Amino acid sequence: MHETADDTGADASRGGGDGGKEDRGDNPIIRVSTLSSGYASSHILFDVRFEAMEQEITVIVGPNGSGKSTLLKSIFGLCTIYEGQIRFHDRPITELTPHEIAREKIAYLPQVNNVFANLTIRENLVMAAYTLDAREFAERVPEILETFPILKTYEDSKAQTLSGGERQMLAMGMALIRRPTVMLFDEPTASLSPKLALEVLSKIRQMRDEFGISVILVEQNVRRALRLGDSVYLLANGKNVFDGTPEELLAHQELGRLYLGMRGGRSRPYCGLQGAGYGGRHPSFGKMTALAPGPVPYRAWLAHSALGAVPPSREPGRPAGRMIRRPPGRNSTRVDAACPHGSV
Repeated sequence: MHETADDTGADASRGGGDGGKEDRGDNPIIRVSTLSSGYASSHILFDVRFEAMEQEITVIVGPNGSGKSTLLKSIFGLCTIYEGQIRFHDRPITELTPHEIAREKIAYLPQVNNVFANLTIRENLVMAAYTLDAREFAERVPEILETFPILKTYEDSKAQTLSGGERQMLAMGMALIRRPTVMLFDEPTASLSPKLALEVLSKIRQMRDEFGISVILVEQNVRRALRLGDSVYLLANGKNVFDGTPEELLAHQELGRLYLGMRGGRSRPYCGLQGAGYGGRHPSFGKMTALAPGPVPYRAWLAHSALGAVPPSREPGRPAGRMIRRPPGRNSTRVDAACPHGSV
């Protein structure tokens, strides 16, 4: 276990620098070293260290805006890397583009816009199998439909008719058809009911157990994520605060109180921790949305890259640097950071 002191003054003194990291093995499948990254001139992560071991579920938690999603996007080549290195099977991938990283068998499932809504389920699977030949596709489709039976029921229906949980399972099936070795999940249970959230997390565990996939999971419901994970990283303000086992984090009351909204052994949603089925709440801010105009719509660019296809343009549309602020209504709404990729 390893903790890092930060400006809050929390007691984070544990022995020996990085000594705890050595206990978790010398050959992680993903290793992030002293990473500083962000979006153009917007600096989000500062000197972040991260390791994901093979065939384990590694959970990333922390307050809103702490850089959890940015860490996933940095691994997948969607961010500006200022310093540091990212290695996959001990090979550097820091300079690779997203579609090249996808072809290395790393799959990224964004929080939203992760399926083609106007296509049927089968057509979505065809799009996901862009890099496969016809024989491989024919062999793998039955396996996907067996893993996600709900997809077989609605195989000829358009994705826009599916519920949120069913869309997440379709997105997982689209990634699984390419047989990835690593899957990056960005808040897969966001806006889902507790029942559907449990089903989605169960499928993530099943993919790890049955297909040997290494999972890196950013999840809004901390306790559910910790029950699922083998190891956990806590980020705050773009920096490492803690890494170790879920049991160690749950036992650390001060970190839970400061960063995860946990008091008296229970967690409560507040600005920084999202509960099941709703976003984080902030009493002062409305929803803030970044604009990203450009020659290529960002969604199309991301979709091409995530499927391992050469995107239609080398660069996505750049953000205009202008924000839309909606006044808070009766209930204040989730605050998203000003980046073209959604929340950080």
